[in-house]
Amino acid sequence: MILPDGETMFFAFWDPAVLGTLVGQEDDFTLHVPGPVLTLGQQANLSEIITTWWYWDRAGIFHTIALPRQLPEAARAPFHLDQAQVDSLVEASLPDHLLYFVRLNQPHLLDAIPELQQYRIVCAALQSARSIGLEQMRDLVNYVCLMLFYKDEMLQDQVILVLLDRVRNKEISFDEAMQLFP
Repeated sequence: MILPDGETMFFAFWDPAVLGTLVGQEDDFTLHVPGPVLTLGQQANLSEIITTWWYWDRAGIFHTIALPRQLPEAARAPFHLDQAQVDSLVEASLPDHLLYFVRLNQPHLLDAIPELQQYRIVCAALQSARSIGLEQMRDLVNYVCLMLFYKDEMLQDQVILVLLDRVRNKEISFDEAMQLFP
């Protein structure tokens, strides 16, 4: 595929972590980004030699993808993605990247949590982190780790809430706030 800046990239479309997002699999409720990311023409081109396409989602539920057929506007490979498509694919993979870094640096925080629940917790933490203006990977990973450590207290403790509000208002950085956590 070709990115908006002209850079060429290998397209791992078969990965079930993004496959449902690519085609907008309506019955897959485990998707962080529901999609579809690909246009109907891109979907038709991708699936033109495939008779049946299916996958299991994060919850172990089987999905059959409805494949578009013979659309007059079928896109030819290589796909040219626009910036919105690239942004959606990056966002779709973000919870998995956050989980990777938590598993790498603080695996004990996940020990007692089933895998599917880990993903859901990370998605919820990501939404919460963004609500206070966090966007950098380091801040997002730290926020997820703190959510896993503090659990419900993270969003109930008055000291923490005041600190997070100060981060939201850009009075202090998230690093400074973490130093002041109880």
